[in-house]
Amino acid sequence: MQRLSTSYIFNRTLSGVMENRAKLVDMYEQIASGKQIRKASDDPVLAARILDMQANIANIEQAERYVVTAKGDLSNEESVLSQVQSLVLRARTLMLQGATGTNGAANKVIIGKELNQILEQVGGLSNARNAEGAFIFAGYKADAPAYSFTRNAAGEITSATYDGDNNSVQKTVSPTLKVSVTHPGTQVFSSGASDLFSELVIARDVLYSGLAPTNLAAIDLGFDSITGGLTDIGARMNQVESAQEVNELIKNSQQMALGKIRDLDLPTAITHFTQLEASVQAINNTFARVTKISLFDYM
Repeated sequence: MQRLSTSYIFNRTLSGVMENRAKLVDMYEQIASGKQIRKASDDPVLAARILDMQANIANIEQAERYVVTAKGDLSNEESVLSQVQSLVLRARTLMLQGATGTNGAANKVIIGKELNQILEQVGGLSNARNAEGAFIFAGYKADAPAYSFTRNAAGEITSATYDGDNNSVQKTVSPTLKVSVTHPGTQVFSSGASDLFSELVIARDVLYSGLAPTNLAAIDLGFDSITGGLTDIGARMNQVESAQEVNELIKNSQQMALGKIRDLDLPTAITHFTQLEASVQAINNTFARVTKISLFDYM
């Protein structure tokens, strides 16, 4: 009869006990975390895929945050340009009134003063800021006012100087799309060689002199520039909103794929855990019996 040493039997049984206990602890930790892949050593290939997916989701979430600020920037500029548009329309009405024969020189001066108020309001709006305090019409030089103004002895604007650049600020609203969220002042407050400010100054000064302004066509071109800016904003807002929808779809898809790879099937895992727990208990019982066996029982 083959003899088995007590130490051999003990070591073999103890090894089985420890191995199954380790499996039980690992499965318990999986269930507690809800993840089947918790570290790279669990499955290096799947762990690498998980990292890639997590990076993709993080990029989309960053883009989603930019979407919020982009929509805010566009809405802000839309509000400002809408106010400018209304002011230019009022200026146009005043210029038409000043051109009628029923208004004498004194009335023309009064109209000119109201036109001057409009000029001041447009000047203030040209240096509007966004929620972060950046000057929205200054391009990349957004930390300083877009326009500076020269004034006469009476404190009235006589000319405007654009101090920004000709760039539009862009924001990444999806991993593959950037959208301009501003217009440089030269694009919305200018038309060709003239700018809205100089045309309003000319019309005001002509009215001050008791004459009828003759640059209505130039004011209309300025109005068209403002309207073009508003049209751009509408198109850009559509782009941002479409990107927002696509981001959400892609993120949901990535999260579902990530869950299938990383997350644990809890019902199945609990069943396996229960089975393994029973197996460990059985081995423990066997170990308890084996350790009581005398070497003489195998002789």
